[in-house]
Amino acid sequence: MIVLFLTFAPIRSITALNPPWRSFGDARTKWYLGSLDANSVAFFIADEMEYPREEDSIMSTVANFIDGAYLQFMLRDEFNSARIDSGQLAKTMAGGREILRTYYYNCLPYQSNPPSPDERTRFSRAQQFNDALQRIPRFEVRLGRLEFRGKKDNGDPIFEQKRVDILLGVDLALLAAKHQITDAAVLAGDSDFLPAIQAAKTEGVVLHLFHGQQPHKDLVQMCDERTKFTREMMKSLLR
Repeated sequence: MIVLFLTFAPIRSITALNPPWRSFGDARTKWYLGSLDANSVAFFIADEMEYPREEDSIMSTVANFIDGAYLQFMLRDEFNSARIDSGQLAKTMAGGREILRTYYYNCLPYQSNPPSPDERTRFSRAQQFNDALQRIPRFEVRLGRLEFRGKKDNGDPIFEQKRVDILLGVDLALLAAKHQITDAAVLAGDSDFLPAIQAAKTEGVVLHLFHGQQPHKDLVQMCDERTKFTREMMKSLLR
């Protein structure tokens, strides 16, 4: 029985065969006919172009996901309210990978009705900060809503963020499902994002966690790689 093989290969691969095979065609595209052994015949269509290896065609692309409230509290409580360069933070989280986009999630400050002068001032400053973030290349600000939930026994107001967790989770899951990223860098500390992180991992995305002193243990365990912010690391981010 004679077995016929039909395949494609670069010219360099076929001309290296010994003994040489019979060739037909022009300088660019050739047809090669020869035998692999006593019972088989192979027919190659060869091209002078070199086909890229699969590993060369895959480029690492990362999306950064920043929980703005967590970042603010971490900077205040662990680093003396340090002021950092947000663009440099994005590069640090990317770790040299191509950045698809950096997503920053937060809520504008609460305003009562009518707002007090202090509330107006805080709201205006937050808007200016978000506008500055939007001007950084490949930065996207996603805003939820801050809702008033009453007061503590000592009179301090209680606020709750709404929609932020869902916004982050949807963005992460969609980018992973569409295979637009190979890696995701998440700056967060709680476990609200675990379903989205698990979904992204299922799609083959590598999860990198950036965190402060006490992130949720389930979040730490779920992510593939973890980086804790240190004072030395923070120095490289200062404005």
